[in-house]
This record gives sequence, structure tokens and C-alpha cells, in this order.
Amino acid sequence: MTQLKELLSISHIPDLDILTKDCTVTDKTVASIDMTETPDVAQYISEHCLILTTGMIYQDNQQGLIPLIDSLIAANASGLAIKTGRFLNGEIQPDVIAYANQMNFPLINIPDKYPLGPLLHQLTNYMQDRRQKELEFALEIQSNLSSLVLNNISIEQTINELAKAIQCPIILLDPFKDPMAYSGFFLNHTDLLTKIAEAVKYRFQQEKIPNDYITLDLDQNGPFNLSVSQLHVLNHFPHYLLVMNPESMTYPTSRFAIDQAALVLSYILFKEENIDQLYQHTLSQYLLDDLADKPNQSSNLLDLKVHLKLQHSNYYHAIAIHDIAALKPAYNPLKLREKHILITRWLNQYVSQYFNSPLVIFQENQTSPILILQEKRTNLEKILKQLQQQLTESIDIKLIFSIGQVVKKPEDIPLSISEAEIAFDRRLEQNNNNDFVYYDESEISRLFQKIDHEEIHYFCKNVLKELAYPKSDNHKELRKTLAVYLDSQCETTTTAKTLYIHRNTVKYRIEKCEDIFGKDIREPKTSLELRLALTLSENQHN
Repeated sequence: MTQLKELLSISHIPDLDILTKDCTVTDKTVASIDMTETPDVAQYISEHCLILTTGMIYQDNQQGLIPLIDSLIAANASGLAIKTGRFLNGEIQPDVIAYANQMNFPLINIPDKYPLGPLLHQLTNYMQDRRQKELEFALEIQSNLSSLVLNNISIEQTINELAKAIQCPIILLDPFKDPMAYSGFFLNHTDLLTKIAEAVKYRFQQEKIPNDYITLDLDQNGPFNLSVSQLHVLNHFPHYLLVMNPESMTYPTSRFAIDQAALVLSYILFKEENIDQLYQHTLSQYLLDDLADKPNQSSNLLDLKVHLKLQHSNYYHAIAIHDIAALKPAYNPLKLREKHILITRWLNQYVSQYFNSPLVIFQENQTSPILILQEKRTNLEKILKQLQQQLTESIDIKLIFSIGQVVKKPEDIPLSISEAEIAFDRRLEQNNNNDFVYYDESEISRLFQKIDHEEIHYFCKNVLKELAYPKSDNHKELRKTLAVYLDSQCETTTTAKTLYIHRNTVKYRIEKCEDIFGKDIREPKTSLELRLALTLSENQHN
């Protein structure tokens, strides 16, 4: 739209005079112009309309202009331009002007030499020419930025090119309202960048920033405007393109030009987001396959372990992380998926501030992340609570944690992950919205209460063979040793100490168990099945 003050400064129409204070035209925009003599014109005009009139019906009663002004303000009109010399003796009464000033509504005097019809035509032509140039410029920006996209330019370079084109500083905020890219202006004004980001974040907190103009006052050089454009890479959690002092944008820059640039930026962000997700899911699957001793062709091309940051440790702890909305069956699935995408992005960015060498991975076909801790921390719940609160302060997400048991070997990480997921399933069943839920072996059987007992019996027999419901003393000893061995994270020494038997006896019995099952007990999937079968068969026996 065209600024009203711009229409008042057209070179070939130099003497349209503002009768009210100059501040009344500040930030007034004009979308259309209409000419009328009817007092109820406000009912028939669109927003941001400038009215031209002779004021004929007010020649004997200028006080009637006051209700007209009120009706135009209610219709969000841009101003009232009156040819005062035709019927109003060349002037507007001071009390009418004073009222317009009070209401911050512009009154404009049209000299007698301008017939209203030709004047309307000139002003309208000017606006149409301006719009045409704005459209051409917007399409040029879109074309230039699109060419940059084809050359695989970064989001930072794109922001800089846009800032040069419109000659205004630009900031791109992520959905957490943190700066993720900005134009070169802020390289020398980092304090201003920080203050703007903090002010916007504090003002809107968990709310979306409106797709409009906002005013900030940082107590530096007075208030200034920001143009905000939402970039919907995620439908429910937009990025934000902030243009500083948009009123100083070089002609013919327009809001439409910014919108076209926003479309290109949205495409770049969408592409980068999907590449990041695919890469992280690939790394996760590689890790899980590698721990399960499954061949993975990727290893022939690239040693992905360098990027996985898997540490040599005797402590691995899986925590399934969800938004609390995951407990609501009727919750919008797309919005929930986007929340989990943001949780993952946030964990990748900030979780290392809380834990040393954490891993953020995914199970196949899952969007909710799993956090793997590789170092023991005291006050785990307190740390997770701090992590939860920091995220909630930025966006409408509340984390809940479903926690598996600690394992000592990397190959047992899938077991801890399975336990964390079982803990979450238990949470779902109970609709338990507590911040923390832990895996509890004693509750596994409750997950199977609705399953037919014969099916459970078949499962236990299929997994444990003759150790499912042992009758001989030999099989009972093997079952007992197996249970303790699994509880001891497959540690032979720990098992021997618990049972007060020799280590070689433990090894012998475990080998006998593996002969019975025909499987490696240490394989994560087998280990989980054995644990389940032991618990379920014990429950049936009792």
C-alpha cells in the first residue's frame, strides 16, 4: 500500500495541504481513493480508503464533519481531503481541526484549482504505477533469490542478499524465537541483535508473533518498527522474518516483495529441515543396526560412528522424550509430530549444556527422540526438570520423560531403549502425565492383561522352550541363572557373586541355555524377549 505522506508529496501535485498536525499522517497507508458527497459513505468503503469531497452538505453546519470523522475512523479510513474553497469559504473551523487532531485523523485541504475528478484520476494512476513497480521489484527479488537457491546458497547468504536489496537490517528467528541468521548490519551491532531478540521473546513468550508490524522501544534511540513475516516451514510453529525500520525500505520495495522473499526462504528452510531429519534418522538406524550386529552398507562408504559420538563407557541410559500432548488420543497428529521435530532440534542445540556427550537418536519410523546418556549424573530428575523448563519458556511444549534402566555395554543400549518405550506405553495405558515414569519389570505383565492366557503361554514356551515352566531341578537351576544373568546386564562375575557360584559354572549354564534357545542371549532383541518371557511365565506360575 502507498503511504499517505507520499501522496501529499507528489511533485506535480505539490499543494495538497495537511490541515491537522503532521503526526496524523504518520503510518497512514492508502489502498484506494474514493470521491463522494454522501454523509454515510463509511458504510460503503473498504479499509485504508482516502475520501475526496467538496463538503457541500456541511456548508451551513461544519459541526456535521465531526460525526463524519468518527464514522471514517470506525471504517479505518486513511483520511479526509476537502476542497474547502467550493462550499466552505476556504477554511475548516478550528474546533473541527482540533477534534481531528485529538482523534489522530488527517484532514487535507484541496486547492480550488484541482477538479475532484481529474485529481482522483491522477492520484489513482500514481498508486497503480507504484503498485506495478512494486510488483515488478517483488518478482525480481523472487527471481534473484530463486537463482541463489539453485546454486545451493546458504540461508545466511540469502538473508544478506535480501537485506542489500531492500536496504534494511534483517533477522531470521527460529520457532523458539532465537536468532538463526541475520544480515551483515548486525555483525557490528551484536548488542542490538541480542536486545531485539530478547525483547521479542519476552513480549510474546509462548505466543506466535503476529504477521504484522510491531513496535519495540529499547531505550536507545526511541521506539522503532519491525515488519514481521511468518515462514511456515512447520504449519503450527513458524519461523519469523524481522525487517527493522521497514518504513525506510527503498522504493519500490513493498510488503509483497517481503512476502515473495519469505516464500523462497521457507523453501530453503524446508529443504534443510528435511535433510537434517533424514541424516539424523540414518545415523540412528546405523547405530542400532551396528549394535545389533546387522550388516549396514553405509559402513562401506563412510564411518558414521565419527558423527554418532558413541563413547566407551560402562554407563548407558535411555530416556524416551515426548510432548505431554502425546497422551491425548484426539490431539492433532501433525501438530504433535511438529512438536517432536522441535524437541529434537532443541535437544541437538542445548542438551550438551546439561550432559556430557549425550546422543539423540530415533527408533525406525518414530519422530519422538530418545536421549542416550553416556555418563552418570546425580540429581537426574532435577537436571531434566531444568531442561524441561527452559524449553517451555520458549514455546508451547512440555516435555515428559519415560526412563529405561542403566546398561553397562554399548550392545545393550537397544535393551535400555526398549525399556524406555515400555515405560511410555505403560504411561499411555494409565494416562500418567507425571514428568518422570520409570521402567518397572514387575509391571510388564500388566501390559498383557488383555491378552489371552493361552497366547502368553505359547509365547513363553516359544521363547524359553523347556525353561518356561521347568520341572527338573536342572532346568530350574538354568532358569534361575539365566534370570540373574540378564538382571546383571550379562556380567558373568556379578552373576557368580549373586548366586555364590564359580564364574565357570555361570559360563557353562549360559552356554547350555543358548544351546536350548539356539540364539545368542546377548543379542538385544533376544535379551528383551527372554526378560518378557521370564516375567510372564513367573506371573502365570504364581
